[in-house]
Amino acid sequence: MNYDILEEIKKSQSTKELWGILAQNMMRWGVPYVASWVGSVPGNAQIETNRPEWWMQYYLEQHHPINDPAIQHCLYHKGFFFYSTTDDQPSHIPPEGARILSEAKDLLGFNSGLVFPVFCNENRLGGMSISFETPLQDLEKMPIKDFSEMLVCCNVAFERFAQIHNKKITPEGGLVSREIDCLSWLARGLRTADISKKLNISDATVSFHLNNAKKKLGATTREQAVARAIVLQIITPN
Repeated sequence: MNYDILEEIKKSQSTKELWGILAQNMMRWGVPYVASWVGSVPGNAQIETNRPEWWMQYYLEQHHPINDPAIQHCLYHKGFFFYSTTDDQPSHIPPEGARILSEAKDLLGFNSGLVFPVFCNENRLGGMSISFETPLQDLEKMPIKDFSEMLVCCNVAFERFAQIHNKKITPEGGLVSREIDCLSWLARGLRTADISKKLNISDATVSFHLNNAKKKLGATTREQAVARAIVLQIITPN
């Protein structure tokens, strides 16, 4: 994991500086565009993206957030939503949503995407959207370690983005030493089995500590828990 990039993101003083750092780093994963928002979409959300200004103006003028399947997922669901802009869309995506994805491919040139909502203590804070040059079937071949590193980087950016916009993120409670140990090794790229060997505890115990850490940090994924712990200076993975 590139800890220097994470430190740069943590220390960024404006959304423009933050997104410049993030966008440049995301290119190594074939990501031309990334977007994030704090608040409700559509509504009074603070949106930041490196997508062209003309596209964002058109996107908002056409009221696309109302029908964008990626936005709708972040409003009403949890977890990751992978989508393709090139294939026939699944039946649960309405025609208007499919048209938006087709426009994104034709006008912006990306072939697949990933969106996910961000929570703190079960409250929706906003979400992130990542656009990929590669087709969806190739995206699914990305090594787990690279995928996790990319998600940690995006989540650190979101946490800093929220801080800049004065969105208070308050974890439920303090972490115990074993939870911090497990998170620290997870931030270094180790998986559950590797962490159990490092700490001489069982895989189940590692999972137990990581799940507790997630809950205390108000996170819904391991990557978000790591990112929040880094931004709050609970762990220093380097």
